Amino acid sequence: MHETSRKQDRKYIPELAVCSVLVLLSLCGMAWYETSGLLKHDIDGLLLMSICLLIATIFSVQFVQIVRSAEWIKFPGRHRAKDFVLSTSLEQAHPVHAGEQSTGRTK
Repeated sequence: MHETSRKQDRKYIPELAVCSVLVLLSLCGMAWYETSGLLKHDIDGLLLMSICLLIATIFSVQFVQIVRSAEWIKFPGRHRAKDFVLSTSLEQAHPVHAGEQSTGRTK
C-alpha cells in the first residue's frame, strides 16, 4: 500500500517541474530586467514586467493546486467548513443525537 502511494506521487513530478521552471524563469526575467539597467519606464518594460508577473502568477497557482491535489499540503479552513456542514445537517435530521455526536467529536 505504501509503495502504490509513492508511485502515485511520482506522476506529479513532471508537472511540478514544468511549473517551477516557468515560475523561476519569469522571476529571473523580472530580476534581470531590474538589474540590467534597461528599466526606462516605457511601455515595453511595462509589458515585459506584466507578462513575467502573469506567467509567474498562473504557474504558481497551478503549482499549489497540484501539491494540494496530491495531498502534500493541507489547508486548515477546508476541513473546518466540512465539519460545520455535517454538524448542521445532523442537527436538522436528529436534534437529540446531534449533541452526543458533537461532544464526542470535540474529545
